[in-house]
Amino acid sequence: MNENYDSYSEKEAVEHKFRMAMASEARAERELREKIKKWFYIGAAVFVVLFIVAMLFF
Repeated sequence: MNENYDSYSEKEAVEHKFRMAMASEARAERELREKIKKWFYIGAAVFVVLFIVAMLFF
């Protein structure tokens, strides 16, 4: 019985490490997606402002 318990806790430890790695990767992907979205909106805003300025002066 003791042998089964040890393998069970090893499996739990491996699963816990796997879940932590997956959570870390998901967090990194979410942060990257937020950065891309932020810079996309900044670029779109700059384009709109430049377009409005161009329409006013030309």
